[in-house]
Amino acid sequence: MNTFKSSITSLLTVALLSAPALSAPGNVKFKGQARFVSDAPMEKINGIGSAVGSVNFDPEAPASVSGKISVPLSSMETGNKKRDEHMRGGEWLEANKCPDISFEFSGAKLLDQSSKGDVKAFKLEVEGKFTVHCVTKPLKTTVTLKTKGPLVKVDSAFPVVLADHKIKGKEGVMGSKVGNSVKASVSLKGKMGSK
Repeated sequence: MNTFKSSITSLLTVALLSAPALSAPGNVKFKGQARFVSDAPMEKINGIGSAVGSVNFDPEAPASVSGKISVPLSSMETGNKKRDEHMRGGEWLEANKCPDISFEFSGAKLLDQSSKGDVKAFKLEVEGKFTVHCVTKPLKTTVTLKTKGPLVKVDSAFPVVLADHKIKGKEGVMGSKVGNSVKASVSLKGKMGSK
């Protein structure tokens, strides 16, 4: 009898250890776009870049969401190559020293939850650490997260005050051609259980 129990225990242990996707069902690898709009009196600039991230998300406990989203400055473009060089340069974002914009967070407040067919929607207030130009500041933003089976889509938008991140820019340009703050947004897609 003890031999039988021992064999069953061994088989269950092997089965659990070898179960691939079930070991981390809430892990989502995201890819998508980050956008920003600088609306200054002399000029309006629209920028776009690639966003990537890794997030732990459980639809049964959405407030426990955590993870990190990054945007490499090398991927950001404004439609003007000379302006892009200046943006990444020493007077602005110093991409050689601070190559990424990132948002790292752990935990959230569930604001709303709904479902329509096989689509579940969650509205979350997420708070974390937002880093631009090597300066990290607290950031609280509202995130809309939708799931359809293992597929996950995330959208968020928030303002970024450049002075908060010690971005001074070229004299005479900040406030006239570049706004003192920009409107940032991200749109990401991923799949639960991704490695």
